[in-house]
Amino acid sequence: MVKKLFQYIGFFFLLCLSLGGHATTTPESRFEEARQVYDKGDFAQAISLYQGLIQEGIHSGYLYYNLGNSYYRTQAWGEAKAAYLAARSELPRNGDIQANLTLVHQKSADHLQLSRPPSPFFFWRSWGTASEFSLLTALLAGLALLLCSLGLCIPRLHTLRTLGRFVLVGAALVGAATGKLMQSKEIWGTVTSQETAVHSAPGAHNLSLFTLHEGAPLIWLQTEGDWSQILLVEEKDVRRGWVTTNAIRVYR
Repeated sequence: MVKKLFQYIGFFFLLCLSLGGHATTTPESRFEEARQVYDKGDFAQAISLYQGLIQEGIHSGYLYYNLGNSYYRTQAWGEAKAAYLAARSELPRNGDIQANLTLVHQKSADHLQLSRPPSPFFFWRSWGTASEFSLLTALLAGLALLLCSLGLCIPRLHTLRTLGRFVLVGAALVGAATGKLMQSKEIWGTVTSQETAVHSAPGAHNLSLFTLHEGAPLIWLQTEGDWSQILLVEEKDVRRGWVTTNAIRVYR
């Protein structure tokens, strides 16, 4: 019941994205419909409903998590992992997402990592998402404004102005960190075809470097025509290459 409650809370904020939407159905109702057909064992229909919501521009960690569970039930390991990775980017501290992602990763034939090694300079990136940092920035800026206003309006509380300045500096630092986090955001995905060749440049005529198999995790870098450049994280190194875009799934 608690998990279901959190799913509804997380999904509630998506309703504002559908103000000009359907007259007789809402994203919330279709989300609930997808859950119901999943519970009945109609995983293909659940996938269709969840994908429909995503195509409408609705993004939620719980939406991706449920989509991943639906794909997992159909044994589409690559699709399931791509959905779990998208869910992780929205809810990085969710234990259920991490557990399911680890479970499906064990089915991958390629020995690749699901994350980069932590950087000593950017250790704070694992503390939250860009949205959470943005909210913290706004809250700190609001608090700084309140403290400075009180210090100006009430003479005996003049020390609050100094405190407000310090809080404002904190807001600026968090804001800068948010900008850095947004610029360096990694877009993870997976190989969804049974196997695909990785080339040195876009185009099948270019050198084939190696082969990836279904479920191989990757970081999407860019798309050029029908080809996408990807980055692969190994235990001690990273590798780059190009694959056909229809061989991978990335949620951006």
